[in-house]
Amino acid sequence: MVDEVRALDRAASVETVRGLQHVLHFLDGELEATVCTGERRRELARLRRIAGITLAEAYARAVLARDFG
Repeated sequence: MVDEVRALDRAASVETVRGLQHVLHFLDGELEATVCTGERRRELARLRRIAGITLAEAYARAVLARDFG
């Protein structure tokens, strides 16, 4: 999902933002529920960080597109 959003470059839609929100929700759930090794936990946290940054970028692009066409 993150790679797909990055491939869109400047085009971000409400669906894109919602998709990333679902990814973040899933990763948060995994981090809370998973009893795993420190390595797996770091990997989940790394993915969560990447998804969060990508969400912020996609949201900003969607707002700019909405406000400035």
